[in-house]
Amino acid sequence: MESFLDNDIILKLSAAGLLEKIEEIYKVDSSSIYVLPSAPFYFKNNPKLKKKYDSETIERTKEATEKYSVIPDKYIDGEKFQRLADINKIDSGEQILFSLTPQTEEFLILTGDKNSISALNNAEGVDDIKAYLKDKIIFLEELMLVFIKKEGFEKISKSVSAANFCFDKVLRTCFNQTKADEEKVIACLESYVKAQRQSCPNLFR
Repeated sequence: MESFLDNDIILKLSAAGLLEKIEEIYKVDSSSIYVLPSAPFYFKNNPKLKKKYDSETIERTKEATEKYSVIPDKYIDGEKFQRLADINKIDSGEQILFSLTPQTEEFLILTGDKNSISALNNAEGVDDIKAYLKDKIIFLEELMLVFIKKEGFEKISKSVSAANFCFDKVLRTCFNQTKADEEKVIACLESYVKAQRQSCPNLFR
């Protein structure tokens, strides 16, 4: 199993101290986790991050980019990459992730960019890419449900809340409800997951 992470998911999971849990939950070694080529520079030299994220979170992301490998060029299908360049709302990071052809069929793409997922689902002329990536994409709300199942609600809720809800609007909505007990939070997360999956039938079963 190999896992490929976009910059947004790294930041949000790092904020809550959950990034390293990916190795345990998906049973992958750190050598099988890959980050975007832009990641080392993005986390090191981006003044915008300092306005939104605390220094501890930024430091964790830097450490992650040093621990994990950068996606090698041989994993990127140049022809797919070019076709994806013409699709609005797919940024350069997701363009790389969606053009991946790893050396194993057992891989996952972890992304915080639901706009790119929707854009890919609705795009024309990339049916082969959509078929190849079907059920290979995991987004933030899905990850949170997995974390809750594996680590327990109290632990994850505490981590997410202490990290300013990972600076994410949906997580704030779900975890910051009035009397946000386990049942309410899970129901909220599941509703977002269901909506995303139903709106992108070309990418999810």
